[in-house]
Amino acid sequence: MKTIFERLHHSLSEHRHRNACCIKETFYTYGQLSVEVNKIRQCLRKEVPADDQYVGLIGNDDVQTYAAVLALWFEGKAFVPIRPNTAEDRKISIIEQIGIRSILDSRGQSTFGNYNWINTANLPEADTEFSDFEGGLSDDLAYILFTSGTTGKPKGIPVSRSNINAFIKAFETDNPIQLNEEDRCLQMFEFTFDMSVMCYLLSFLAGACIYTIPEGKIKSNYIFELLEKYRLTYSAVVPSVIHFLRKYFDEIHCPDLRYSILAGEPLHESVMKEWAVCAPNALITNLYGPTENTVICTQYDYKRTGDNKAYHDVLPVGRVLGDNDIIIVDKENNILPPHQEGELCIAGPQLIEGYWKNEEKNKYAFFDLEHEGQIKKFYRTGDLCYYDEDGDYMYIGRVDFQVKIRGFRVELAEVEVHAKHVLKGSNLVALAYTEPKNNVTVLAMAIEGKATDTAPIDAYLQSQLPDYMIPSDYIFYNNFPLSVNGKIDRKKIAKDLVGKVKM
Repeated sequence: MKTIFERLHHSLSEHRHRNACCIKETFYTYGQLSVEVNKIRQCLRKEVPADDQYVGLIGNDDVQTYAAVLALWFEGKAFVPIRPNTAEDRKISIIEQIGIRSILDSRGQSTFGNYNWINTANLPEADTEFSDFEGGLSDDLAYILFTSGTTGKPKGIPVSRSNINAFIKAFETDNPIQLNEEDRCLQMFEFTFDMSVMCYLLSFLAGACIYTIPEGKIKSNYIFELLEKYRLTYSAVVPSVIHFLRKYFDEIHCPDLRYSILAGEPLHESVMKEWAVCAPNALITNLYGPTENTVICTQYDYKRTGDNKAYHDVLPVGRVLGDNDIIIVDKENNILPPHQEGELCIAGPQLIEGYWKNEEKNKYAFFDLEHEGQIKKFYRTGDLCYYDEDGDYMYIGRVDFQVKIRGFRVELAEVEVHAKHVLKGSNLVALAYTEPKNNVTVLAMAIEGKATDTAPIDAYLQSQLPDYMIPSDYIFYNNFPLSVNGKIDRKKIAKDLVGKVKM
């Protein structure tokens, strides 16, 4: 069976005359993409030492950056994506942690650091069309992503070639989502977010075309434009994007959309009922998976008949895909039976070996446990779940979203679902923050929309919930602050609450 790297190499030539990318309203064919890949491969062989296994990649929105990913893979190297607008100190922290010496940047020579900067947009034509490549299945790394660390220092997540192969195998096995060369696929994610890997990888493997979001554009608005202008057939977004588009649902009609994938945040059934009208022919599916387990490992397909499972309006993360091994454990790592809440933990071929040179974090996040007659390494996701007799995993919330208010355990999702009865159609989140003056935990609610009288909300919540589950503070936003990947930025909201910055 061919590896995905062999399949990618074949796809570039097989689909040479088809469109591979639409970037800033310009189309690039697989043939043009292949030309850029060969330029970069030639450059890597001439200008990057053979022992430079890990190469920095500035994640620009252009064809050279996508070509660089493929070129590095074909040359047997791993890429380390870095956001172009990241603060210099963070860039240096990532570069120094990995020991990067060479950096690919399609926007030209950078001004900091004594590194081998290579401008991939200004390379000579390749002397040959490379046919050889390092595309085998191995434990060599394919990429290293960095996420925020609790200490303030970003932590590295090294994903191997075998991890990616296992992910693709899991995704393509017994899955109604099957792309082909006619598909037009949204790619909204930053290169530093692993959902981007899924979007361009699945598309390139199928010979389809990706449509990207230019830097500086409001993602939700531009996605709306792409869906309608180019009649996209495949979209993968975080649920916050759909929440933002909700105000335009009366205008949105996407009959060409075949697959509507949601991932990265809890997915609410009530919103999907409305979105299903906008995308009348699409399979709507909820995908779940931590970056540490290579993109996704479970799937739940939304049922248009209305016969959906839900917990406080949140749809399940669903059934296990591929060879992933998922268990629910208590605080002592005892495996729990169906319908008992605990932390979801994952083992299997998609799981990384551990964080990059971070033994302290590894000891906390990974543990060995005997399961089904074998000792397996499991990863603690931090997600509170249970599973039912059908094998569907129900998402309750983050372990750290179960907060203690006046000594009582509060599930933030429960507060949210009741508040939505009053604020119908509004996007809102419940959260807790520590009030610095008295060092007490305060329950609050953030609401997207114009500031309004909160008395009706309080009155309804008091009729449904105990007093310790009633928010003590509210904050309003015209638009919720979002992370670079489109998720609601809860840390920013908590910071605004602490500073009593009313938006």
